Amino acid sequence: MKITVENVVPKKNMLLLEPYKQADETEGGLVISQGDGFASPIMGTVLRVGSKATYKVDTVVMFRKYSVDALKLNTSEGQKEFYLLEDEEVIATVGE
Repeated sequence: MKITVENVVPKKNMLLLEPYKQADETEGGLVISQGDGFASPIMGTVLRVGSKATYKVDTVVMFRKYSVDALKLNTSEGQKEFYLLEDEEVIATVGE
């Protein structure tokens, strides 16, 4: 059985997220060091929600890197990494 985004059902207060790719370089050409010793928050888009989650699909959220469970799921583009996260671990939402 192939595990895909469509057949993963988060439980209770869990979120399934697609992480944003972390840029190593800004548009202006500055290189961003990832080895500064601090765990910078990362962003992702909510794809699926559990029955008691407080966030909705398509919400962009920020969270700490070490608060997620990473998993590889099959997509039309091959395998990609996704995250499972408890909604209490969200530290901010990003508005448009």
